[in-house]
Amino acid sequence: REGDLQARVAAVAAGMTRPMEAASDAALLREVKLDLASALLARHRVRLRTGCDAIDECLGGGFPVRGITEIAGESSAGKTQLALQLLFQAQLPLAHGGLQGGALFLHTEGGDAPVERLRQIGAAFAERWTSLGATCDRL
Repeated sequence: REGDLQARVAAVAAGMTRPMEAASDAALLREVKLDLASALLARHRVRLRTGCDAIDECLGGGFPVRGITEIAGESSAGKTQLALQLLFQAQLPLAHGGLQGGALFLHTEGGDAPVERLRQIGAAFAERWTSLGATCDRL
């Protein structure tokens, strides 16, 4: 079908003049442009999944990775828990909702950083994703 589309787009570009063919080809050209735009958007719409399907659905598939996302809420609402979970999710392959990379957690509140909770989440994460070579060695 791709060769078909290219040939028809080339014909439109060459200036076909018959009204029915021109209208049909103009519609096809719009379809091709939409397909290309969709492909480009899909490439730039990578999202980091949270590991919770319900949250990911609310977020349109996870957190967008281009830009900055602020997580705000009441004390004990789970902001730190979510941030720690995302640290591990980022390590997963793209096919599993990750970013195939690493992440950095900056703790700016007074008191101790949530190191123990990070270890707990890391152990559960490594157990769940052992088949992908997940580890919590990089903590």
